[in-house]
Amino acid sequence: HCPQCHYTAHNRVFPDPLKHAYIEKGLVGRRLAEIRKNDPAMVRITETLAAGTAFEKTDFVQAIRLSLLEIYFQRVIIGLLNQSHELLARSLLRLAWLFRDWHEMQPDRADSEQRLASVLDAIAPDWPDCPRSETDALEAACKWFGIALERTSKAQDAVETCGMMVQVARIRVKMGDLALASTQLGECQRSIIHELDIGTRSMNDDLRKHNLSEEERGRMLTDSRKLAALLEECRKRKTAVDRSRAKTLVAAHPKVASVALRKLLEQAEISADIIREFVPDRKEGLFGGLFSS
Repeated sequence: HCPQCHYTAHNRVFPDPLKHAYIEKGLVGRRLAEIRKNDPAMVRITETLAAGTAFEKTDFVQAIRLSLLEIYFQRVIIGLLNQSHELLARSLLRLAWLFRDWHEMQPDRADSEQRLASVLDAIAPDWPDCPRSETDALEAACKWFGIALERTSKAQDAVETCGMMVQVARIRVKMGDLALASTQLGECQRSIIHELDIGTRSMNDDLRKHNLSEEERGRMLTDSRKLAALLEECRKRKTAVDRSRAKTLVAAHPKVASVALRKLLEQAEISADIIREFVPDRKEGLFGGLFSS
């Protein structure tokens, strides 16, 4: 945290914030100074969030305020550069973890919550969508991961792209949005399988043509292992999510006949294996199942 301009970033990022940006380094600093000079809202937001910060007295309220400062500056810089949206998503995810830790580790936090609320109320007119809770931060993280994925080019790292997709699915599971999580996990599986197929074809083709260097082939093998691990995670998570969805759906329709219940589960895109687990097929008897449901 800079006590003069209040720029705030992760300790690994702070020394060189634009290390991976393809832009003249002084440009962003000059533009931030111009915005600060001409935009009173920026001054109000940064001064309010930074007021009274002292690292020897760090608590959850101060940590959240500094995290919000990081997020605010990232939003401004992304607006200037139009890149690295996923970094903002990850900062929002860390903010969500911070809110969660606060609730779990400090049960008696009424006074602290009031202190934070007064700060957030003060900046609300200038920053109306500022995240005020774990849920807000998680929802915003999904939004910015989504923007990052929409802007993904075909040349972008496949492991990075699929990793972001899986992260969104993890967030949806954490938020309890199981239907959306299931859809996201299905999309993740299809994307990862597609990338694995591309990598496998490339490596098999190289066995005949020998066009890849040892370094390139090693990188492809490493990527394939990472993608395979993500795929296994997606499959396990989707099975657990769909089993939970099926359990809820069956419990909500206790008097529905088996045929109709299976139809409901199919419409919810539950797999055939899980449907059989919750609504077993009746064995055929002497009459060939004539009276089965």
